[in-house]
Amino acid sequence: MSAVTQNSIRRVAAAAVVLGLVACQGEAPTSSDSARTPVSFAIGDVTSSTPEFGKIKVCKSASSNVSGDFTFSRSSVGASSGTVSGNRTIVAGDCRVVAEDNGGTGVGSNVTINETSAGLVSITGQRVDGPGNTVTSQPFTNGDNLFLNQFHGYTITFNNFVQAPPPPPPPPSGNLGCSPGYFKNHAFPAGFTSSTTFASVFGNNVFGSATLLDVLKTGGGGLEALGRQTVAAFFNATIYADFGFTAAEVVAEFNAVVPGSSADQKSLKDTFEALTDVNGRICTNPTGK
Repeated sequence: MSAVTQNSIRRVAAAAVVLGLVACQGEAPTSSDSARTPVSFAIGDVTSSTPEFGKIKVCKSASSNVSGDFTFSRSSVGASSGTVSGNRTIVAGDCRVVAEDNGGTGVGSNVTINETSAGLVSITGQRVDGPGNTVTSQPFTNGDNLFLNQFHGYTITFNNFVQAPPPPPPPPSGNLGCSPGYFKNHAFPAGFTSSTTFASVFGNNVFGSATLLDVLKTGGGGLEALGRQTVAAFFNATIYADFGFTAAEVVAEFNAVVPGSSADQKSLKDTFEALTDVNGRICTNPTGK
């Protein structure tokens, strides 16, 4: 082979190498193309809160005290092959990928996001747009939809907080009050005996000549029930400074509703009854007998 022929072969080979390099460089993706290609992983995976092209992420803020129950749906725009998660619960502090679509210009998914959990306080959003990887805020209202393809990506964060129920009110004062049943079977406070009449204490002869013990022993509801609770309340007020009524106030309260309406009488009966051990409160031996 002549030297001329060998040189020609070398020149052709060198040219082929150069053309091959040029061809590879022409096929290589640009940096912006790489940014728009979503990483492949399963819908529902835990992820960061950084918005990425071709993905919708839903987060539950770390300050939430309620997990988020979500429903997702999508509709195709053009020849989209996007995917979306089914119903999902997202716990506080987590972010999940809920939709992916790598469609090109004019092709993608309209994805609807709706949370059904209680205590929704606020929703914040971010979006990334190409080219340029520009990140901006994304307004979002629960139930809105977002258009997703390789040129867009979103992170939507829900903040929920449910107030704890208030503590139960404290029991009324006088929680050592004793019930009519107690006084019916124990000695009365000093100054009162089983012969003391109701009328002599209350100045009201609605029970005729009945004694305080007689009234304590009556059965039935209505006025009789009020009478039993009133005698017990009077004794409790005589014994306990923190009962909630003084003895004089018990007398005045009774005479304010008798005679009177049955509704007012029942209301007073309930008030006195709530201050005795009928509702499980402890009754000591107040008279020491």
